[in-house]
Amino acid sequence: VETDVSEVPIFRMPGLDERGTPVEQRYPRPGDPNARWTLKVVGAGGGEPVPMQVEGEYLVSAGWLRSGSVWLRPADRLQKQLSPYLCDPATGEASRWFAQESPAWVELDDGLRFLDDDRCLFVAGQQILLGHRASPGFAGNSTPRYSREVAGIAGVSAGRLVAFTRAAGDALGLDLCLLDLADGSERALRTGGWRSVEPNADCSRFVETASRAGEPPR
Repeated sequence: VETDVSEVPIFRMPGLDERGTPVEQRYPRPGDPNARWTLKVVGAGGGEPVPMQVEGEYLVSAGWLRSGSVWLRPADRLQKQLSPYLCDPATGEASRWFAQESPAWVELDDGLRFLDDDRCLFVAGQQILLGHRASPGFAGNSTPRYSREVAGIAGVSAGRLVAFTRAAGDALGLDLCLLDLADGSERALRTGGWRSVEPNADCSRFVETASRAGEPPR
């Protein structure tokens, strides 16, 4: 990522040493221009970097698809738009996957997971949504319809099984659950207490760090 901060104003403030020596740093206060960024791709053998043709005030995340395409998500300053884009790494040509927008704000850490070049999963409105390329708004399947909050997506296997966490009924922990995208069924694997999990590639095994009142993490 290439960043240009030349238009960001310089902000002067007292330093933290005993004399309070003034220090200068570039800081975009409300109304000031932000740093400009450009995502570029360069081949392993070198050559001229290719800029991806996507703009936005902030670059939230980026990565690769198995097909070789580049995905990235720019965000606006008010955090109301966070739409994923697909880019051709050879030319930089980009197309918006779908519009991820909200009148309030869009969560930055929404568990975005790509299944293939046409579908991706993310969390919005406390549900797991299946987004389709080029569909408007949040178009896609709202799967499943939970009565309790979805906390995040831990992993996806073969585009079918989704490991995720959701708030426990007593609001004092997180349950680990599996969702089958093929039929929309889901089941709880681990309940009680607070946990974080790391699944293997096919979501058949998990490394779990769990704790609860009176019990330290283990």
